Amino acid sequence: ANAIAVVTLSCMCGLIFLLTIYLQQIRDYSALSAGIAFLPMASVFLVVGGFLSARFVTRFGMKPVLVASMVILAIGFLLLSRISLSTSFFYDLLPSMLVASVGAAFAFTAFNIAALSGAGKGEEGLASGLINTSTQVGGPIGLAIAVTIASLVAARLVGQTQLSATVNGFGYAFIADAVIAGIGIVFAVSIKRPV
Repeated sequence: ANAIAVVTLSCMCGLIFLLTIYLQQIRDYSALSAGIAFLPMASVFLVVGGFLSARFVTRFGMKPVLVASMVILAIGFLLLSRISLSTSFFYDLLPSMLVASVGAAFAFTAFNIAALSGAGKGEEGLASGLINTSTQVGGPIGLAIAVTIASLVAARLVGQTQLSATVNGFGYAFIADAVIAGIGIVFAVSIKRPV
């Protein structure tokens, strides 16, 4: 559960950072417009993470929900990897963002339930602190991976404009996030029910 928390936050922090740069620096959105562009993702987290995920875990169990959430997250990042200078926000970017956020929102509740369900009596606080630490560690790790890949790819693309090379680098960073989500699938498949 803690590994899945690291994976989920790793992917999502890279997404938020890179898409903020994409919207503001590449597509010339104002800071307010870029912030508004992320509101649909926040709504998905509210509805899916706040209401649906716990119900799905109760009905289907932690493992199926975690596996499905990592698969959905990987699909979302594969869709995001098609990003270009001319990507339509409403027809391409927003649907991809929503798919990734559905996967992450399902994962959030499920990995918290999984982390706390294995805690022994009196160890609930320790388990809660550990899962919270995992979420805090995942973000910077994912951000470092995404920025490193995006900048390395952009630096090696000779003959393209700086903006085009940067956006291509973002696409490769999103492919890396899809691979990281794939690793999350492996963690989710190997999760065991507490005794």
